[in-house]
Amino acid sequence: MKKISTRIARGVYWLGDPAHCFPATDWKKIEEMLQAGPGPQYVIGKGTAVIFNVGRRGDFKDKDGNHYLVRSGFIGAVPFTIAPIFPENTNLLKHFKEEHFDCHFKSPFINFDDQVIIDLG
Repeated sequence: MKKISTRIARGVYWLGDPAHCFPATDWKKIEEMLQAGPGPQYVIGKGTAVIFNVGRRGDFKDKDGNHYLVRSGFIGAVPFTIAPIFPENTNLLKHFKEEHFDCHFKSPFINFDDQVIIDLG
């Protein structure tokens, strides 16, 4: 698999399965957009999210031992300002302070600016 990379503006992001951040009716529309689009950046409401199609479900961990329960098959960084539902797991809330941060997906790893690396293996 080739490496997929993008750069996104600094801010506070919730990391994990983006389906946890939206009501089911909204998520259906977003999921259709994700299936159709090339990604990995998607404009949702008034913000831009980075969402990678990992193609499977599971309970994945990052290098610090945080768990990422994925049921939709997607993992991403959703801006706190556009998430109508704020997931309870605040361990997965990350403040990227630099002007921009880089996101990479090359199986089996998703890397958010070398600060959060999720192992899908």
